[in-house]
Amino acid sequence: MHFDGEIKALDQDITNAIADVERHENAGLEKVWSEKYKMQSSSFFGDKVTEETNEPGFYRISLKGDRRGHAMGIENLGNGQFKFMDPNSGEFHLHDEAALRHVVTQNARLMGYANDAFSFEIQRLRT
Repeated sequence: MHFDGEIKALDQDITNAIADVERHENAGLEKVWSEKYKMQSSSFFGDKVTEETNEPGFYRISLKGDRRGHAMGIENLGNGQFKFMDPNSGEFHLHDEAALRHVVTQNARLMGYANDAFSFEIQRLRT
């Protein structure tokens, strides 16, 4: 047909655009694994985030709600050291898992994430 060449070119443009988005997602870091949870409470959120980020590395936490989504990051530096980053509330340097759990839980409660989000996903990223 007359449109075959145009359709193939459009297909290639779409493939290239998808590859470009995937390359830039998570700052170019590859997703190793992810777990999805139903948001039950800020304490449940804090517990799951702390449990799932127990190995050194980078993690992305994505919240999904009816009206919006949100993303936060955690870097487990090893030896009980963590960096928690939320673009709405700042960066926190924490010195043990209990401090991480407390900050993540309180941040979710105070920022309203536990009420606004119906689910969240934790992704481990390859460096």
